[in-house]
Amino acid sequence: MSKVIELDVSATLGRRVAFAPLGGRLLRGRFCFSEAARQEPQAILLASEWGDAIPGQRLVVDLQAGTAAIVEPLWEPKFRAIREKIERRGQRLPDPREEFHAIDKGTWAFWLRRLVDNGSLTIAAGDLGTLESLRSAYGPPKLASTPKDPASDRLDKMFAVLWAVLSERQRKDAEAMLTAAAAE
Repeated sequence: MSKVIELDVSATLGRRVAFAPLGGRLLRGRFCFSEAARQEPQAILLASEWGDAIPGQRLVVDLQAGTAAIVEPLWEPKFRAIREKIERRGQRLPDPREEFHAIDKGTWAFWLRRLVDNGSLTIAAGDLGTLESLRSAYGPPKLASTPKDPASDRLDKMFAVLWAVLSERQRKDAEAMLTAAAAE
């Protein structure tokens, strides 16, 4: 039996939520014009053009199967008018559904629970359980690794080429300088 959980990105005013299991990928939250009007009264004028709210993205997760998806609700028929307005302005929407397979269950479970607990995600369907029950069922989270900057790859390659052309004496001098700099 699958344990499918649907979670809405509930960060207010369209704020984005960084999702660690996807390398810190940003998920769009719901934008509500009446909520925005509390901070900026003119925002309510946009509600006549856009409706009261633009929905945030949704995560659909099956922890038992190890699958997940980011769902863009603006592709649903009931949001067609909003989607068309966005497209007329030259903006491109994400695909209707982006699938992820063989997810790390413990890591996803941990971060989903944390984001629900801090109010960034709201459970729309299913039951997530407690952090303890999730850890027991799916194991501990893995430490998130920061995606490597492509510029650092170029620097690594450039350094390797430069290192290769140094004489043995120059390499020893360079190693001594690097060791001294690291000690400071």
